[in-house]
Amino acid sequence: MVSDGEIEDVPEIPADILARSGIRLFPRDRQPDWAITRVTGPRRVTAGDSIRLEVTVQPSPAAQRDTATIQVSADGSRLVRRSVRLRGEEGDRARIVIPPGRLRPGDHVLQVSLSGNRDPEPRTDTRLQMITVAATPGVVLLAGAADWDSRFLYRTVREVSQLPVRGFVKLEGTRWRSMSDLRPVSLDQVRRATRGADLLILKGPVGDVANGTRARGVWTWISGETGQTEPGDWYLLAPGDSPLSGAFLGQPLDSFPPAIDLTPAEPERGSWVALSAQLGRRGLQRPAVYGKQVGRIRRVTVAVDGLWRWAFRGGASEQSYRSWVSETASWLLGGADSTQGQARPVQPVVANGRPMISLRIMTG
Repeated sequence: MVSDGEIEDVPEIPADILARSGIRLFPRDRQPDWAITRVTGPRRVTAGDSIRLEVTVQPSPAAQRDTATIQVSADGSRLVRRSVRLRGEEGDRARIVIPPGRLRPGDHVLQVSLSGNRDPEPRTDTRLQMITVAATPGVVLLAGAADWDSRFLYRTVREVSQLPVRGFVKLEGTRWRSMSDLRPVSLDQVRRATRGADLLILKGPVGDVANGTRARGVWTWISGETGQTEPGDWYLLAPGDSPLSGAFLGQPLDSFPPAIDLTPAEPERGSWVALSAQLGRRGLQRPAVYGKQVGRIRRVTVAVDGLWRWAFRGGASEQSYRSWVSETASWLLGGADSTQGQARPVQPVVANGRPMISLRIMTG
């Protein structure tokens, strides 16, 4: 037996085998070594976005320096370089921001490496991160009015979705602004984002700006466009099976804050109803959230306002709101995507020696 350290399982070796064995211990030659142990970041961004990566660097106990230089490259060119100070053997996490416009639309493999590092194990000095730069956002939300429902919906969609999300709100008549920082946005920018979105969310009257969209999922919140709204305490119920039923399993919906307005609407033939509303917990159940798929296009319509109070209240109602938003976005994006094949990798980059796992998408 040859080792450079302690052999801890000597008592477990049978005595007859141990008697015929020789044990030689060699001094361990400790050399300074650095390793990138983890890289996290978005898998998809929109052209013009900055890319934020979090890189974990860990030194060996013999390392003398307390700083490391991290370099991010793609397509043979350096994108950014930054030094990070390490705290002891646990290392440290560095947040690296790639400026907007450095990567063209398409798929890119980011090489995150330790620059100028000379150690005995160079294989731990580089990690790969796959990222897709889309010409247009994956999810676009158009809000005809800056109300609480649009603000809570925009925030929640950003939190539960792995796609780039853009929100635009119409203020000051026909002028549009970004929902992230309220900067003015031209009408042409809004139209371009709308036409290229995978999921389009329309909250309130937005005019004809959404005409010509190629989105495979359309989520519409009607707020009086089809006629007069009916104010009141509209308590919601999940009447039966629907693609969104999983978001409400075991949840006491009738104890959550009620919606405050209902827009009378009649679902098209063949539609399913995910949520119905009752005025003051009595009377006829009216359709509140319903959907339908026609060809490759999936649509969900919300006919009530005030669901932001579910998220504002916290607790079970907030989790149900988040689950509902997540389930709705997932179903709307589950339609056929002409830009992707039927088999998709679960992880675009895997560690050396690990199996590649794919997910087969069945449509019908």
